[in-house]
Amino acid sequence: MSFNTIRTWGFVALLCSALMFLATSAVSAQVGTSSVRGIVTDPQGNVVAGATVTLKNDAKGFTRTQTTSGEGQYVFTAVPPDTYSLTIEAQNFKKSVVSNFQALVDTPKEVNIVLEVGQVTEIVTVSSGSETNINTTDASIGNTLNSHQIIQLPLSARNTPDLLSLQPGVTTDGSVNGGTSDQANVTLDGVDVNEQQGGRAFFSVLRVTPEALQEFRVQTTNADASFGRSSGAQISLVTKSGSNQLHGSGYFYYRPSTWLQANDFFNNLNGVKQPSKERRNYGGSLLGPLIKDRLFFAVFYEKFDENTESPITREVPLPSLGQGIVKYRAGALSLGDGGSCTPTFSNGIASMTVAQINACYVAANGVTPGINPAALSLLASAASRYPANDPTVGDGLNTSGFRFNAKTPVRNSVATARLDWKLNKTQDVFARYQYQDDKATQISRFPDTIAPQNWSHPTGISVGHTWTIGANKVNRFTYGLTRAAFTNGGDSDQNFFSFRFIFQPFSYSRSLSRITPVHNIVDDFTWVKGNHTIAAGGNIRLIKNARTSFGSSFDTATTNPSFYNCSGDVVVLADADCATPIFPGVANGAITDLRDALTAVIGRFSEYGVNLQYNKSGSLQAAGTGVSRTFKTEEYELYLQDSWRMFTNLNFVYGLRWSTSTPVYEANGVQVKPTPSLSDFF
Repeated sequence: MSFNTIRTWGFVALLCSALMFLATSAVSAQVGTSSVRGIVTDPQGNVVAGATVTLKNDAKGFTRTQTTSGEGQYVFTAVPPDTYSLTIEAQNFKKSVVSNFQALVDTPKEVNIVLEVGQVTEIVTVSSGSETNINTTDASIGNTLNSHQIIQLPLSARNTPDLLSLQPGVTTDGSVNGGTSDQANVTLDGVDVNEQQGGRAFFSVLRVTPEALQEFRVQTTNADASFGRSSGAQISLVTKSGSNQLHGSGYFYYRPSTWLQANDFFNNLNGVKQPSKERRNYGGSLLGPLIKDRLFFAVFYEKFDENTESPITREVPLPSLGQGIVKYRAGALSLGDGGSCTPTFSNGIASMTVAQINACYVAANGVTPGINPAALSLLASAASRYPANDPTVGDGLNTSGFRFNAKTPVRNSVATARLDWKLNKTQDVFARYQYQDDKATQISRFPDTIAPQNWSHPTGISVGHTWTIGANKVNRFTYGLTRAAFTNGGDSDQNFFSFRFIFQPFSYSRSLSRITPVHNIVDDFTWVKGNHTIAAGGNIRLIKNARTSFGSSFDTATTNPSFYNCSGDVVVLADADCATPIFPGVANGAITDLRDALTAVIGRFSEYGVNLQYNKSGSLQAAGTGVSRTFKTEEYELYLQDSWRMFTNLNFVYGLRWSTSTPVYEANGVQVKPTPSLSDFF
């Protein structure tokens, strides 16, 4: 047996030994839940074994009970983030009650109790409502924001992700402690809500409004083995749940269109009215019981309307160019006897009619390219539809600027509903459904052309089951479906054409739609054994990416001066070397504008491209057909972890995590496979 083989099997044996040790010795699973732990002692600091510890939330009928270990310790795992009370009872000691402390998401809460000697009928109450939450259980670093903080902090458009960067070591673009910004991992109620393709930092496919958010935590470093998938920040968001008390909220924010706002400088300069900036943001929530102590509901709705306009300037032809009259700035004139090629000069500006342009070409080359009447008709139509009003664009002779306020309204809405059901004393179930309908209108090319619209309508479903198996074992199973779906609409379904540097009738943005459903299956098991809290679990993600794009479905044609001979100089310079001027008296620096205008009135497509699309069988598809592709991948993860309370002031957390992601593949077989081996390329 070779040395490498011995080394490999030795490592496997060592790994198996470590796993077996952990399996006999167990940390609470941090998947959108919390944990509460502590030590019970007497006034002399001696531990109290066998004390009964009860964790309660009367508003939601939540109760769990444990008995302290021989070291006086207790641990509650997989605890829903909320406000709780602890009751501790032991023989020959007064009953102790700790009220109003918070168990925060993915943040271990330590509550140590000192019992007073006396009768159990006597009660000592300790309030911890103002106590600062400090993580003393593990080395993870991060901050938790609760519902009150989220609502009270100023938020532009009430956009919760803006709060995620309020951490030390985090930049506004989402980079965490020097890592790349696409390495954040975002979960909502324990399931994956990452944007699987865009890789945007601090971005959730499902928008969680401040009213619907119970709390969130951003771990920036030292996350334990129960977290994974990426090396950046671990972000856990939790939605609110109902309780025995019926309560709700409503709100309305309004920003008027033009009050107390100044117009754009260039709008004022060119007589264009002030763009609208009206905004309305409203919504509400209702939470309460359906069956007291058993079944609770929570519903949230928010609507965001914005009627905005954006000042836009487009280059357009002047009416004279639509008549075939081309102008240029003249320098030192040496007219001689130009005959019919002689332009009309006035105040240093030369003007040429169609007949004069043709005469100049005949005089220089003996032939004329001719003026395209169809091109003149289109240029004249553009000049009529979009009268020039902004001289800051164009050459001022053949082209100028058309300035207008492009309407860019936004219509966003999101609805969230959640049910929490206490099946019995040991089993709890929750279900959340969310639907989002967002429409954002993009800038149109001109006021009378189609404005592209982006439509996003993701859906999210999450179902979880928590089973308290005895006093020291808890299993939490969660299934989630996060379905990202959007369409980026285009403004044209025609072939592309333009007069380069003069006029383009559309932006020619093409439609793209994508649906990305992610099935996420998560299971976490925790077992408290003596001074050890063992956690084990798995995470499965089944990812599909189905898209249809029209980006390569149309042909292109352009009157592009740069695609003529001599990089376009042949339009204004004659002979084989493009060195002899065709038109008299062109000023220095004016030749480029003249070349562009002449290319437009000549109206010949000098640059063109053809896009050909084939289906899987190799047949050519019809022009304008969208290209559809479906990609898939799977991700699998397992972890095992132990949190060992070695001493009252020392906690040792260690674990292993295994992850794999299958290569992305095209599900319908439309995928290139090279004939030579890839090893030949590399």
